[in-house]
Amino acid sequence: MADKPMKFVVIVTYGRSGSTALQGVLQTIPGYHISGENYNCLSALYHSVRLAAVARFEHGKNDHASIDPWFGADKIDPDSYGAKLAQVFIDEIIQPPAGTRVAGFKEIRFHEVGEDYFEGFLNFIHQHFAGCKFVFNTRGWRELARSGWWKNQRPERIEEIIRSADTLYSEYLEKYPDRGVLLRHEETRSDPMAFKPLFDFLEEPFDADVVSAAASRRLGHSGE
Repeated sequence: MADKPMKFVVIVTYGRSGSTALQGVLQTIPGYHISGENYNCLSALYHSVRLAAVARFEHGKNDHASIDPWFGADKIDPDSYGAKLAQVFIDEIIQPPAGTRVAGFKEIRFHEVGEDYFEGFLNFIHQHFAGCKFVFNTRGWRELARSGWWKNQRPERIEEIIRSADTLYSEYLEKYPDRGVLLRHEETRSDPMAFKPLFDFLEEPFDADVVSAAASRRLGHSGE
């Protein structure tokens, strides 16, 4: 019997949201490999594919002669291009080891693509990462304002960033409810059972003791 194709889980969040602990919880599931942040480098690949689509569908509608400025644009296949770039990202950035059945990563900079591109960016991931499921992780902005490097920013700016990101998350989930699940750090931090909806969504067995131990593990960057 052929091996089942690898599937993907992506943590969508912002800094100091408890996402590293969440990453650790996912790592407890046998066959899971969830990488850390990559500075949102995948967004550059998304924009490259988006621009390739502009070239194809705005300037490649006709067969251009070899001396035309858009020669070859009609031959561009954005879907094929996107699939190949996604595979490079999987191989070179995620680097899932042999035996991985669900791979993925967490990233705290998804919202930085802006509201005009957020939905398209996630749709790009959903299209090219097989069976992709999104885990949206939130935390109240007032708590964030007291945490880590957020303390160096104005409270009103923190509120603006977090409310905007949370709105992007909720609107995406409202439009595509089967693609993701929403977790709140205030709940998962105090009650391991708050992770159970995540495991139900992923269709994985839930062990409260294992999850509790993983979620409470001391973090290398002094905690979230």
